[in-house]
Amino acid sequence: MFKKVIDKYGLRFRKGERFKVIFGLLYNALLYVKWRIYKWVHGIYHPIVHYYAVCWNEERMLPFMFQHYDSFVDKFFIYDNESTDSSQQLITSHPNATVIPFQTDGFNDEIQNNIKNECWKASRGKADYVIVCDIDEFLYTPETNTFFCQLRTKNISMPLSRGFDMCSSEFPKFTASSRLIEKVKTGIYNQDYSKCILFNPYKVVDINYEPGAHFCHPYGLILSTTQPQYYVLHYKNLGFDYVLDRARQYRKRMSEENIAKGYAWEYLVKENAIKNRIYNKLLNAQIII
Repeated sequence: MFKKVIDKYGLRFRKGERFKVIFGLLYNALLYVKWRIYKWVHGIYHPIVHYYAVCWNEERMLPFMFQHYDSFVDKFFIYDNESTDSSQQLITSHPNATVIPFQTDGFNDEIQNNIKNECWKASRGKADYVIVCDIDEFLYTPETNTFFCQLRTKNISMPLSRGFDMCSSEFPKFTASSRLIEKVKTGIYNQDYSKCILFNPYKVVDINYEPGAHFCHPYGLILSTTQPQYYVLHYKNLGFDYVLDRARQYRKRMSEENIAKGYAWEYLVKENAIKNRIYNKLLNAQIII
């Protein structure tokens, strides 16, 4: 019988933690009932989506990020790692965004990973879906308005994604009339960016991201899809100057832990290698959207 439950509802758990996951799901179910009652009382019929990300000196990307997600995200929670540019001001000036400062001794993937593994749990009882990603990662689907409703109807807790490394010869200028996905449409498929950045916080007890959040090992009722349901567009390689500048900044603040464990190694390679990487991406890029 227990195997039938696993097969039907996608129950996943770490060996020896079956009951911990089950009790976690029961607690989540109580929060979900409370949330459904709240939505009914207040006449809220559309899915509520919360967004979580870690930020450091993202003043150039933040306007594009808000512009992209504003149409389907209700609240933004952004953990700022001691930005020295205008990032915090941009976040606090947004009516639906909250900045949560945190300190580290340099750029530390493990600390950021711990944040991503825990932050979204605060949305249980307050939202229907959560997005956990980086500022330069854009969830894209042609039919956003119906996308979340379809997930709910089909009882999908963690849909598969297809990731792309988006690239352009220069960093685009922000304008209120044109989104980044309209300015930069070319990229290259990258399995590492096919991340699980969207999921149902009531069906997932723990997401268990690995450093970089490229892979995860979720526990709970993990019903996925056989085919990718959305794109993860990673807008990192936007011009030689932008990429080189970011690499220089990260190189200066790389933590000893990151260096010792080989995290974020791409920022430590020689600049000629970075230029060649960008050039090759531009050469092989195709229209994605």
